[in-house]
Amino acid sequence: MMMMLFRNADDRLRAISDGVFAVVLTIMVLNIKVPTSALSTAAMYRLGQAIATYLISFAVVIQYWHFH
Repeated sequence: MMMMLFRNADDRLRAISDGVFAVVLTIMVLNIKVPTSALSTAAMYRLGQAIATYLISFAVVIQYWHFH
């Protein structure tokens, strides 16, 4: 009886971890703010930093997911 309970446990664990990674990546991309004022050099620099930080964080999370 106990084996039937945990028959799909591995698949369920993979599914929930995939969902967690998807939520983390979505929250990360929502943190990038689009400049609302005129695009000055400083605003473009800050936007570039935010995108670069996101890409590095994305790569790290994807690497964790891949080796998971």
